[in-house]
Amino acid sequence: MSPLRRFQSLKSSDPEFVANEVRSRYSDIQSFTVHVCDAWSADERYLSLGASGVVAVSASPHSLAYGPSGNVRVMVGAEGPFTMRRGAEAREFRPHSAGLAPGGESHCDFDAPSSAIIFHCPGAELRETLEQLEGRLSIDELQNGFFGSGMLPLRSFQLQLTATIRAFDENPAALISAHRFKAAQQELLTLALAQCLTARSGVSRSPMGRSVFLARALDYIQAHYAQDFRWSTLASAAGCSLRTLQSLFRSELDATPTSYLTSVRLREARRRLGDNEQQASVASIALQTGFAHLGEFARAYHREFNESPAQTASGSPDASTFSRSTASVATVQIPLPAEHLR
Repeated sequence: MSPLRRFQSLKSSDPEFVANEVRSRYSDIQSFTVHVCDAWSADERYLSLGASGVVAVSASPHSLAYGPSGNVRVMVGAEGPFTMRRGAEAREFRPHSAGLAPGGESHCDFDAPSSAIIFHCPGAELRETLEQLEGRLSIDELQNGFFGSGMLPLRSFQLQLTATIRAFDENPAALISAHRFKAAQQELLTLALAQCLTARSGVSRSPMGRSVFLARALDYIQAHYAQDFRWSTLASAAGCSLRTLQSLFRSELDATPTSYLTSVRLREARRRLGDNEQQASVASIALQTGFAHLGEFARAYHREFNESPAQTASGSPDASTFSRSTASVATVQIPLPAEHLR
């Protein structure tokens, strides 16, 4: 089944119509050339995530010419091969392979009926995230390396992209707040991409300073868990880079900032469900504690507490059931310098 099936926006067997539509929709596409065949067809679906977006395209043979733009593109092969070209350089995409598309002018050739998923995001946002992760290479250097000896592995980004598409495809009615959920998915995809592109490097901070950074981050999460905030904002509140913060969460809490935030939200949702004098709905409590997708909330809640939110709300079984993350979140001890305790 085609991804983004609920977001179909363009389906036609008229090559000229499709070419005109594609050129009008995407400012960085300079030309769209159809390779004539007996039964030409195209099916394009687009999901907007604010400034970013996901395109799922399945089409008969054709070529796209990209011009310079401020966006960064990731190409993911779905079915059949296609080729990215820039001048005399070329690289073939096979199904399930992914790569950061080259910058500047380039061509994408679908020489056979093929399908691909394309994620695009503003280069400025990815650049900011790379800086927060202390990446050693710039976007330009990463894009220019596309035709090198091997593409950078983007496995974790592909997993996040698959999860995002599934969330919209499987049960769109479960979206409590589409705007908040789309914004969260945009940041998760940008962060996952930046993490794949960032080379590993050490963190040179004193243990005492690192403790202060982590304590500030935990305080910020506790005060703002119900709100939407960017991970770069959390890093700024902690006073360190996002890369340093991720390293601290792994070493001190055996968690990621995302999993820790989810645990805090789940515990608060559980508390409210168990003490629900106002008889608020499960969806209302989920939204109040920072969740924008009811299906994802229910799955995460069941993984955490081995029961559904409705079971907690009804008082059966006992809402005091202990969870794995409750222990790790509640008992963490962080050594702090004296000045932080004043």
